[in-house]
Amino acid sequence: MMVPVESVSIYCCPKPVDFRKGIYALATFVEGELGEALFSQTLFLFTNRQYNRVRILYWDQTGFCLWTKVLEQSPCVSIVVASNIFP
Repeated sequence: MMVPVESVSIYCCPKPVDFRKGIYALATFVEGELGEALFSQTLFLFTNRQYNRVRILYWDQTGFCLWTKVLEQSPCVSIVVASNIFP
């Protein structure tokens, strides 16, 4: 269960990723590309090429969680999170 916390960082990957990747492949991608600590209060957002699916990867103190949202009617064209975007 996702529990709200006071301070959460959100990182958004500007490039689409292959949604066949699972939790550990995405975690490796985050560590390799960002050098970010995976075990912090951070949400990592990913989209697919059609921008009709969103994935959120995060650590919840007991293990990794990977949420997938399918956008049926209006795909997200851009996701902007101020000052917390993948390089």
